[in-house]
Amino acid sequence: MQYLTVFDGWSENSTHFIGIFIVFPGKEREDAPVMHLWAFAPLLDETSFNADNHAQFIRATINSYSISLSNLFCIIGDNCSTNKATANLILCTSFRLS
Repeated sequence: MQYLTVFDGWSENSTHFIGIFIVFPGKEREDAPVMHLWAFAPLLDETSFNADNHAQFIRATINSYSISLSNLFCIIGDNCSTNKATANLILCTSFRLS
C-alpha cells in the first residue's frame, strides 16, 4: 500500500513538537481517504531543531509501524525550509521538493 505522510513541527516555550499524519485510500475505490495521527511528541533530540533531527523522528515513527520508506509516495510539510529539507532527506532525489 502507498501512503501519503503529512508532518509539521512547532515550538512551545523550549520544547519542539512534531505531528505526523498518515493518509491512505479507503477499502473500496469510492471510499474517502483514511487519515490517522501517527505521532505527536517532542523531537527525539530536543537540543536541535534541524532537518536531520526531524528526519530521524519521522524514520523512527515509520519503523515503529513496520512501514518501509518505499511505501511513501508523498511527504508533505509546510513552506518552512526545515520541512522541505526534511522531506528531501527522507525521500530519494527523484521525489525532492523545490
